[in-house]
Amino acid sequence: MEVSNPNVIHYKRRLPHAYTQNHSVFITWRLKFTLPNHLIQALKEQKEAFEKEIETLSEDYQNMQRYQFSKKQFNWLDELLTQDKDFPQLLKRPDVAEMIQNALHYLDNKKYCLHAYCIMPNHVHVLLTPYCEKADEKSALSDITHSLKRHTAREINKLLEKEGLCGQGNRMTI
Repeated sequence: MEVSNPNVIHYKRRLPHAYTQNHSVFITWRLKFTLPNHLIQALKEQKEAFEKEIETLSEDYQNMQRYQFSKKQFNWLDELLTQDKDFPQLLKRPDVAEMIQNALHYLDNKKYCLHAYCIMPNHVHVLLTPYCEKADEKSALSDITHSLKRHTAREINKLLEKEGLCGQGNRMTI
């Protein structure tokens, strides 16, 4: 039986999300580009093979194994995105990285408490705790990510003297 927690906010964009009010959240966003089909297929095949491997285990043990598998897959993808020269490496530019750093610090102690961040060559990791005033304020996290991604995309476009958003639309919260 699932117990409803009034401090947990559930919402769905492309993926279902659950955010617990006044708890830290890990956010990753990447530059706008489509992951190659062969990479998406490899991730799917890994997941399917893994699920077959654990199907006879108890539910608790399956969940523990899924968590470990998810960490390994995340690390694998993170390494690939960082090392593969076929992916854009725009965030390596010092002016772009500095602009993102300034954007992250600008909202610190206003919209969230910024704990840590890492600006990779083509994606950004952020650990923060959003400030929520009401228990049903799901928009706090979504407003923060929208604001950060919109602002940084606009500023990158200005630096590159280009138009259009360069940020990738989906965010992952882990």
